[in-house]
Amino acid sequence: MQIYNFPQHYIDWESVGGYEKFMADYKDCPDYTQRRILIESLPLQTNPDWLKVRQGHITCSTMKDFLGMDRTGKKPGTAYKKLVKRLVAENYGWSEAEQTWNEKSSVKRGLLFERRAIELFKQETGIELKTDIGFISTEVDGLALGYSPDAYTVDENNNFTCLAEVKSFELPRILEELELLHTPDVCEQMQGGMFIANCPRIYKILYCAELDKIFYLKYSRGQDFARRLHERIPVALDYKKELEHNLTYTDLTDKIME
Repeated sequence: MQIYNFPQHYIDWESVGGYEKFMADYKDCPDYTQRRILIESLPLQTNPDWLKVRQGHITCSTMKDFLGMDRTGKKPGTAYKKLVKRLVAENYGWSEAEQTWNEKSSVKRGLLFERRAIELFKQETGIELKTDIGFISTEVDGLALGYSPDAYTVDENNNFTCLAEVKSFELPRILEELELLHTPDVCEQMQGGMFIANCPRIYKILYCAELDKIFYLKYSRGQDFARRLHERIPVALDYKKELEHNLTYTDLTDKIME
Protein backbone atom coordinates (compact mmCIF):
# COMPACT_ATOMS: atom_id res chain seq x y z
CA MET A 1 0.00 0.00 0.00
CA GLN A 2 1.28 3.45 -0.90
CA ILE A 3 -0.27 6.63 0.46
CA TYR A 4 -0.08 10.04 -1.23
CA ASN A 5 -0.62 13.00 1.08
CA PHE A 6 -1.68 15.65 -1.39
CA PRO A 7 -5.13 17.06 -2.14
CA GLN A 8 -7.34 15.88 -4.98
CA HIS A 9 -8.65 19.37 -5.69
CA TYR A 10 -8.34 22.77 -4.14
CA ILE A 11 -9.93 26.20 -4.34
CA ASP A 12 -8.03 29.48 -4.14
CA TRP A 13 -10.26 30.99 -1.48
CA GLU A 14 -8.28 34.23 -1.42
CA SER A 15 -9.33 34.95 -5.00
CA VAL A 16 -12.97 35.06 -3.86
CA GLY A 17 -12.32 37.00 -0.64
CA GLY A 18 -11.76 34.02 1.63
CA TYR A 19 -13.82 31.02 2.72
CA GLU A 20 -15.82 32.86 5.39
CA LYS A 21 -16.85 35.63 2.99
CA PHE A 22 -17.87 33.13 0.35
CA MET A 23 -20.00 31.24 2.87
CA ALA A 24 -21.63 34.51 3.95
CA ASP A 25 -22.36 35.38 0.31
CA TYR A 26 -23.81 31.91 -0.19
CA LYS A 27 -26.17 32.29 2.75
CA ASP A 28 -27.26 35.71 1.50
CA CYS A 29 -28.27 34.39 -1.93
CA PRO A 30 -32.02 34.91 -2.43
CA ASP A 31 -32.71 31.54 -4.10
CA TYR A 32 -31.25 28.20 -5.21
CA THR A 33 -30.47 29.52 -8.70
CA GLN A 34 -28.18 32.25 -7.36
CA ARG A 35 -26.52 29.75 -5.04
CA ARG A 36 -25.80 27.42 -7.95
CA ILE A 37 -24.34 30.30 -9.95
CA LEU A 38 -22.12 31.27 -7.02
CA ILE A 39 -20.83 27.70 -6.60
CA GLU A 40 -20.19 27.31 -10.32
CA SER A 41 -18.14 30.53 -10.25
CA LEU A 42 -15.63 29.03 -7.80
CA PRO A 43 -12.14 28.69 -9.36
CA LEU A 44 -11.65 24.96 -8.76
CA GLN A 45 -8.25 23.48 -9.60
CA THR A 46 -7.71 19.74 -9.83
CA ASN A 47 -4.27 18.70 -8.61
CA PRO A 48 -2.23 17.48 -11.63
CA ASP A 49 -0.21 15.21 -9.33
CA TRP A 50 -3.41 13.52 -8.15
CA LEU A 51 -4.60 13.03 -11.73
CA LYS A 52 -1.24 11.54 -12.66
CA VAL A 53 -0.91 9.14 -9.73
CA ARG A 54 -4.41 7.69 -10.18
CA GLN A 55 -3.77 6.79 -13.82
CA GLY A 56 -3.58 3.07 -14.49
CA HIS A 57 -5.71 2.19 -11.45
CA ILE A 58 -9.10 0.62 -11.07
CA THR A 59 -10.64 3.05 -8.60
CA CYS A 60 -13.47 2.55 -6.12
CA SER A 61 -15.83 4.83 -8.03
CA THR A 62 -15.68 2.37 -10.94
CA MET A 63 -15.74 -0.82 -8.86
CA LYS A 64 -19.37 -1.57 -9.72
CA ASP A 65 -18.45 -1.56 -13.42
CA PHE A 66 -15.38 -3.69 -12.82
CA LEU A 67 -17.38 -6.36 -11.00
CA GLY A 68 -20.50 -6.04 -13.13
CA MET A 69 -21.77 -8.98 -15.18
CA ASP A 70 -23.69 -9.20 -18.45
CA ARG A 71 -27.34 -10.20 -18.67
CA THR A 72 -26.48 -13.89 -18.47
CA GLY A 73 -24.64 -13.32 -15.21
CA LYS A 74 -21.77 -15.44 -16.54
CA LYS A 75 -19.48 -12.94 -18.29
CA PRO A 76 -18.16 -9.46 -17.46
CA GLY A 77 -20.49 -6.72 -18.65
CA THR A 78 -20.02 -4.04 -21.31
CA ALA A 79 -19.16 -1.38 -18.72
CA TYR A 80 -16.33 -3.60 -17.47
CA LYS A 81 -14.80 -3.83 -20.96
CA LYS A 82 -15.00 -0.07 -21.40
CA LEU A 83 -13.28 0.36 -18.04
CA VAL A 84 -10.39 -1.96 -18.95
CA LYS A 85 -9.95 -0.15 -22.28
CA ARG A 86 -9.66 3.09 -20.35
CA LEU A 87 -7.09 1.44 -18.07
CA VAL A 88 -4.98 0.38 -21.06
CA ALA A 89 -5.20 3.87 -22.54
CA GLU A 90 -4.02 5.39 -19.26
CA ASN A 91 -1.06 3.02 -19.21
CA TYR A 92 -0.10 4.44 -22.60
CA GLY A 93 -0.22 8.00 -21.28
CA TRP A 94 -3.81 9.02 -22.05
CA SER A 95 -5.66 10.96 -19.36
CA GLU A 96 -8.99 12.67 -18.93
CA ALA A 97 -8.76 16.39 -19.60
CA GLU A 98 -8.11 18.35 -16.43
CA GLN A 99 -10.74 20.85 -17.53
CA THR A 100 -13.51 18.27 -17.20
CA TRP A 101 -12.65 17.88 -13.51
CA ASN A 102 -12.41 21.61 -12.88
CA GLU A 103 -15.89 22.22 -14.28
CA LYS A 104 -17.64 19.73 -11.99
CA SER A 105 -19.98 21.70 -9.74
CA SER A 106 -20.49 18.56 -7.62
CA VAL A 107 -16.79 18.61 -6.69
CA LYS A 108 -16.94 22.31 -5.85
CA ARG A 109 -19.99 21.79 -3.67
CA GLY A 110 -18.26 18.91 -1.91
CA LEU A 111 -15.20 21.02 -1.11
CA LEU A 112 -17.39 23.91 -0.01
CA PHE A 113 -19.37 21.97 2.60
CA GLU A 114 -16.95 19.21 3.62
CA ARG A 115 -15.82 21.11 6.71
CA ARG A 116 -19.38 21.54 7.97
CA ALA A 117 -20.29 17.91 7.27
CA ILE A 118 -17.27 16.63 9.20
CA GLU A 119 -18.00 19.05 12.06
CA LEU A 120 -21.57 17.76 12.36
CA PHE A 121 -20.36 14.16 12.09
CA LYS A 122 -18.01 14.71 15.04
CA GLN A 123 -20.83 16.29 17.06
CA GLU A 124 -23.09 13.29 16.48
CA THR A 125 -20.58 10.42 16.72
CA GLY A 126 -17.56 11.76 18.60
CA ILE A 127 -15.33 10.63 15.70
CA GLU A 128 -12.77 13.22 14.59
CA LEU A 129 -11.90 12.69 10.94
CA LYS A 130 -8.68 13.65 9.17
CA THR A 131 -8.65 14.83 5.54
CA ASP A 132 -5.01 15.00 4.43
CA ILE A 133 -4.80 11.86 2.26
CA GLY A 134 -5.28 12.29 -1.47
CA PHE A 135 -4.84 8.78 -2.81
CA ILE A 136 -4.16 5.22 -1.66
CA SER A 137 -2.61 2.81 -4.14
CA THR A 138 -2.16 -0.93 -3.85
CA GLU A 139 -1.49 -3.85 -6.19
CA VAL A 140 -3.58 -6.99 -6.00
CA ASP A 141 -2.78 -10.03 -8.14
CA GLY A 142 -0.91 -7.82 -10.61
CA LEU A 143 -3.61 -5.15 -10.99
CA ALA A 144 -3.33 -1.61 -9.57
CA LEU A 145 -6.26 -0.52 -7.39
CA GLY A 146 -6.74 2.99 -6.04
CA TYR A 147 -8.92 4.90 -3.62
CA SER A 148 -9.27 8.58 -2.75
CA PRO A 149 -10.82 8.78 0.75
CA ASP A 150 -12.55 12.00 1.72
CA ALA A 151 -11.68 11.43 5.38
CA TYR A 152 -10.29 8.79 7.74
CA THR A 153 -9.03 7.86 11.19
CA VAL A 154 -6.01 5.74 12.20
CA ASP A 155 -4.86 3.96 15.34
CA GLU A 156 -1.57 4.41 17.18
CA ASN A 157 0.18 2.23 14.58
CA ASN A 158 -1.20 4.29 11.67
CA ASN A 159 -3.53 1.51 10.58
CA PHE A 160 -6.80 2.75 9.14
CA THR A 161 -9.67 2.32 11.57
CA CYS A 162 -12.36 4.28 9.76
CA LEU A 163 -12.92 5.79 6.30
CA ALA A 164 -15.51 8.29 5.12
CA GLU A 165 -17.09 9.36 1.86
CA VAL A 166 -18.45 12.88 2.30
CA LYS A 167 -20.92 14.20 -0.27
CA SER A 168 -22.96 17.38 -0.42
CA PHE A 169 -26.11 17.77 -2.51
CA GLU A 170 -29.22 19.87 -2.78
CA LEU A 171 -32.32 18.43 -1.13
CA PRO A 172 -33.85 16.65 -4.17
CA ARG A 173 -30.56 14.81 -4.80
CA ILE A 174 -30.24 14.03 -1.09
CA LEU A 175 -33.59 12.24 -1.24
CA GLU A 176 -32.33 10.22 -4.23
CA GLU A 177 -29.05 9.35 -2.52
CA LEU A 178 -30.81 8.19 0.63
CA GLU A 179 -32.60 5.55 -1.44
CA LEU A 180 -29.30 4.37 -2.95
CA LEU A 181 -27.34 3.81 0.27
CA HIS A 182 -28.19 0.08 0.40
CA THR A 183 -27.87 -0.62 -3.34
CA PRO A 184 -25.11 -2.87 -4.77
CA ASP A 185 -23.56 0.04 -6.71
CA VAL A 186 -22.87 2.06 -3.57
CA CYS A 187 -21.90 -1.00 -1.54
CA GLU A 188 -19.29 -2.04 -4.14
CA GLN A 189 -17.64 1.37 -3.85
CA MET A 190 -17.64 1.23 -0.06
CA GLN A 191 -16.29 -2.32 0.01
CA GLY A 192 -13.59 -1.33 -2.46
CA GLY A 193 -12.39 1.48 -0.22
CA MET A 194 -12.21 -0.78 2.82
CA PHE A 195 -10.41 -3.49 0.86
CA ILE A 196 -7.76 -1.15 -0.56
CA ALA A 197 -7.12 0.62 2.76
CA ASN A 198 -7.42 -2.63 4.78
CA CYS A 199 -9.96 -0.89 6.97
CA PRO A 200 -12.85 -2.49 8.93
CA ARG A 201 -15.49 0.18 8.37
CA ILE A 202 -16.49 3.18 6.27
CA TYR A 203 -19.16 5.87 6.57
CA LYS A 204 -21.13 7.42 3.75
CA ILE A 205 -21.94 10.96 4.92
CA LEU A 206 -24.47 13.09 3.05
CA TYR A 207 -24.72 16.78 3.85
CA CYS A 208 -27.67 18.98 2.92
CA ALA A 209 -26.88 22.70 3.23
CA GLU A 210 -30.55 23.68 3.00
CA LEU A 211 -31.26 21.73 6.20
CA ASP A 212 -27.74 22.09 7.65
CA LYS A 213 -27.99 18.40 8.41
CA ILE A 214 -26.05 15.22 7.74
CA PHE A 215 -27.30 11.70 7.05
CA TYR A 216 -24.84 8.85 7.42
CA LEU A 217 -24.63 5.08 7.17
CA LYS A 218 -21.84 2.79 8.36
CA TYR A 219 -20.68 -0.09 6.16
CA SER A 220 -18.65 -3.01 7.50
CA ARG A 221 -16.10 -4.95 5.51
CA GLY A 222 -17.37 -8.15 3.90
CA GLN A 223 -15.45 -11.23 2.73
CA ASP A 224 -17.47 -11.94 -0.40
CA PHE A 225 -16.20 -8.77 -2.05
CA ALA A 226 -12.58 -9.96 -1.83
CA ARG A 227 -13.52 -13.33 -3.33
CA ARG A 228 -15.27 -11.76 -6.31
CA LEU A 229 -12.43 -9.30 -6.82
CA HIS A 230 -9.79 -12.04 -6.89
CA GLU A 231 -11.92 -13.96 -9.39
CA ARG A 232 -12.30 -10.97 -11.70
CA ILE A 233 -8.69 -9.73 -11.78
CA PRO A 234 -7.23 -12.60 -13.90
CA VAL A 235 -10.05 -12.12 -16.41
CA ALA A 236 -9.28 -8.40 -16.55
CA LEU A 237 -5.57 -8.97 -17.03
CA ASP A 238 -6.21 -11.41 -19.89
CA TYR A 239 -8.52 -8.91 -21.59
CA LYS A 240 -5.98 -6.15 -20.97
CA LYS A 241 -3.27 -8.26 -22.61
CA GLU A 242 -5.53 -8.86 -25.60
CA LEU A 243 -6.19 -5.14 -26.00
CA GLU A 244 -2.48 -4.33 -25.78
CA HIS A 245 -1.77 -7.00 -28.37
CA ASN A 246 -4.27 -5.35 -30.71
CA LEU A 247 -2.21 -2.17 -30.56
CA THR A 248 0.79 -3.95 -32.09
CA TYR A 249 -0.97 -4.26 -35.46
CA THR A 250 -1.03 -1.68 -38.22
CA ASP A 251 -2.28 -3.87 -41.05
CA LEU A 252 -5.22 -5.78 -39.60
CA THR A 253 -5.67 -8.14 -42.56
CA ASP A 254 -3.56 -10.98 -41.16
CA LYS A 255 -5.17 -10.63 -37.77
CA ILE A 256 -8.64 -10.90 -39.24
CA MET A 257 -7.69 -13.95 -41.35
CA GLU A 258 -6.13 -15.86 -38.47
